[in-house]
Amino acid sequence: MFKYLTGQLPPWARPDHPLLQYQLRSNRSDSRQARLFRAFGVIVIVALLVGGGYLYATNFLQDPAGSNLTDSIWRVLFFPALIIQVILRIVAFSVGVGSIAQNRRNQTWDNMRATEKGAEIALRTRWAAVFYQMRGVIGGVLFVRLILIIGILYDLTAFRGGYLDMLTANIIPEIPVSIGVLLLSALMTAGMLLPLTGLGVDMALGLLISTAIRQRTYAGLIQALYVVIRVALVVGLLYVLTQFIQGELQLQDWLAWLLVSGFTAFGDWGLILMQLGSAGELWAIIPFAVVIGLVLLVFALIQAILTDVLLNLAVKVAERRE
Repeated sequence: MFKYLTGQLPPWARPDHPLLQYQLRSNRSDSRQARLFRAFGVIVIVALLVGGGYLYATNFLQDPAGSNLTDSIWRVLFFPALIIQVILRIVAFSVGVGSIAQNRRNQTWDNMRATEKGAEIALRTRWAAVFYQMRGVIGGVLFVRLILIIGILYDLTAFRGGYLDMLTANIIPEIPVSIGVLLLSALMTAGMLLPLTGLGVDMALGLLISTAIRQRTYAGLIQALYVVIRVALVVGLLYVLTQFIQGELQLQDWLAWLLVSGFTAFGDWGLILMQLGSAGELWAIIPFAVVIGLVLLVFALIQAILTDVLLNLAVKVAERRE
């Protein structure tokens, strides 16, 4: 299956590409013991995050985690998944920013650029290499979303298959169940694509900065600024959205729609909508919220296009500066 999936990728993104293998080898300096220790550390951190999520969802074991099984799973996993995603985006951007400088220090940049279309292939394989290097964490993020999607499909069988009909009965605009199924399918598809396209944009932006700025001080300042903006954006949007959902903040319908759309696109990659009861609550109180899944799917496509634009721009900058 893995060979089939990688076989659909461009040649420079396949694991058997010589330059990609060179990229992976040149950035694999840790010993086996160090990698095992790091893997153990990741497992411990994930366990602590999930444990913290369970304590938060149950109000420190005072209440049930949720109203039903899928709601409980979503409430327990939401904050751990959100934290891991934010860290993953920061790491992806930082790795991109430091890539060319690291290759120069290892004296591998000139060798990679010596191949046909040297700068382009070198940058694109470096972009792909980050996905391979972080495949474990990325796989974990996607696995959580797969669990939530299975939960959505399970919830659809409630009330003899009429649960979705109940959730869309009093929303604006009124839609038939068939359209509701299509919009829900778009939401689930976007939920699986957004982590990949979001990381792709972050890595491509990091590579562009890496080719444009050689001074480590300036690159470090940009990374610090990115971290502040990313964390502030997620925390700020989450706080405002929480206030709105709890009824402590009144917003006009269009502002509420923008708030949810902005948080799902730039904050949690659609996590808050990947539980049918939570999504139905937002559909009921915000007009046209039911189409946010389709909006997210379009947004994922735009991110994919933007990634290619940023990579092409990075190639032009590298060819001009070198």
